[in-house]
Amino acid sequence: MDTDAAFLLQPHVDALLQQGRRSRCMVSSPEEFQAWQQRARSFLRQVLGIDQHQPVPVRATPLSEVARDGYSEQRWQLDIDEGVAVNVYLLRPEQGGEEAPVLVMHGHHPNVQYCIGNFPDEEAKERQLTKDGNYAQALAQQGHLVCAIEQRGFGARISEGRGQDWEKPWTDRHLFLHYLHQGRCLQGERVWDAMRVLDWFLGLDGIHREALTCTGNSGGGTTTLYLAALDDRVKVAVPASAFSSYEASLLSKHFSHCLCNYVPGLGQELDSGDVAAMIAPRSLCIVNGEEDPIFPIEAAREQFETVQGAYDACDAPDACRFAIQPGGHRYHVAVCVDWLNSLGIRPYASNVE
Repeated sequence: MDTDAAFLLQPHVDALLQQGRRSRCMVSSPEEFQAWQQRARSFLRQVLGIDQHQPVPVRATPLSEVARDGYSEQRWQLDIDEGVAVNVYLLRPEQGGEEAPVLVMHGHHPNVQYCIGNFPDEEAKERQLTKDGNYAQALAQQGHLVCAIEQRGFGARISEGRGQDWEKPWTDRHLFLHYLHQGRCLQGERVWDAMRVLDWFLGLDGIHREALTCTGNSGGGTTTLYLAALDDRVKVAVPASAFSSYEASLLSKHFSHCLCNYVPGLGQELDSGDVAAMIAPRSLCIVNGEEDPIFPIEAAREQFETVQGAYDACDAPDACRFAIQPGGHRYHVAVCVDWLNSLGIRPYASNVE
């Protein structure tokens, strides 16, 4: 008998996992869904730490403007609260774009510069273009007014300090631990940033609020899911490379994720399908790669059953889609554009209500 087996802790964490998801989305009518959504949102706001913030007026300062091919790239500083400034890039097409506004969140890599089409060299450019890593730029070139957020922990929005983390172009691990020590959550801070950016973005002249789309890949897809789950101003959500069960993905023994993906306490009540279900009955297109090793597809299929059940209960079965694509962990601009076109959300479109 292997006596050392008695000291292993995997059975304990497995048992805790099985005890979780106490607030699963199991509804069969619009009334049941609305009651569940209200409870689930309250819990999600709590674990993300959203209610720890008190909104103050956003102060916007233009920093620069550069002419690009078919659009202008404007950089803005948005001061939101607690001395925090958000680095934002507004990609404004030469003709309009307000009819089809899109809020974009970059992933862990590519960062916001890659996402808006600014590359350090031709090799990086070629590599990113093969997997639509410049999706903010691509949507602007399609004619959308794009607001791209630089997420906390990347680019200009890193922490100060010493150690090996500062040899990399990101400090999300360091920020995660600091926020955790203060009873906060890095993912929640990113969602809060996005909410405050929306306060500013939707206040721009001519913005068609009822067509607002939010999208992102990988870590940006994760922020998209949480934001859309909590904020009804997001009318269309297109998260990519960010959906599977937490057990198969974040808690898998076969690979590890960045710490910024973890939300303390979330697994007690919800799984990823429940979070996505909160978006109902608004438009949702979840994009996954069939061979994405980070977000296993079979577990993603199972989680989408929860999402579809919520939309069915809301009498909106066609408002959600699970778009499984060939290949792995990447964005798919064409899928996003096709979904928006199917909704009548087109730049310069006269049929957008």
